[in-house]
Amino acid sequence: MDAFYAEFGRLVRQARKAKKWNQARLATRIKMSRTAVTNIEGGHQSVPLHVVYELAGALQVDVRVLLPGSGAPVEPGAIPEWPIRRDEIRRKEDQRAMETVLANFPSAQVKGENEPT
Repeated sequence: MDAFYAEFGRLVRQARKAKKWNQARLATRIKMSRTAVTNIEGGHQSVPLHVVYELAGALQVDVRVLLPGSGAPVEPGAIPEWPIRRDEIRRKEDQRAMETVLANFPSAQVKGENEPT
């Protein structure tokens, strides 16, 4: 895979280790296999947008912590809300974070997008 997923995996591992969790515990929390977590952390598996949010929620970090290039520090306790709607994103840094996700996960959909008006 590319450098984006390798860095994403490193950030997931860093957040998981900050909680002193093993991969099996994280896998149970997000209802995935331990092997899937291993592949995500190793940068060997693409991650759907909803899984990015599930990981952030399970790890109790702001989703920006897991986004390569965001520069957000790992600070447990900032639990993101799901689902997120583009029109609910108010802060500029949150808008930039969402744009980063959408740019790097082209098949991702955000609630409110592609819905009938």
